[in-house]
Amino acid sequence: NFDLTTVFPIHPRTRKSLKQLGLMKKLRNSRKLKLIKPVSYHKILKLIKEARLVLTDSGGVQKEAFWLRTPCLTLRDATEWVETVELGANKLVPVDKERIVKEAELLVSSENMKNKVSNLPNPFGDGKASRRILGILQNWDRRSPA
Repeated sequence: NFDLTTVFPIHPRTRKSLKQLGLMKKLRNSRKLKLIKPVSYHKILKLIKEARLVLTDSGGVQKEAFWLRTPCLTLRDATEWVETVELGANKLVPVDKERIVKEAELLVSSENMKNKVSNLPNPFGDGKASRRILGILQNWDRRSPA
């Protein structure tokens, strides 16, 4: 077992379901779980960047974790961001408590995992596409016949 606090921004529908299932009280009483209201995009980016590990089922959060160089466990059988899995920044884990805990423990116990993810190549380009497109558009009139 590892001694980390898990921050869980709970969507209102998830909160409602947890209450209906009688799980909210149990979650609130957990010393290692911090339940928070949904946060803004900028705050979720800050949480992801500062995390040692992200657990999600969200495609967007997987990609943000990659961009912010934070290891990610995706709680699904498949992902649209296969590049992040192929590079080792993201691992698909079926929704199974024992598997999730095992994989999270492995990643968190790896002291340099965040460093490894930080040094991965970027399969999505160099981040300069808009600059190149702007250059093409600025020179467009010069290349067009009169």
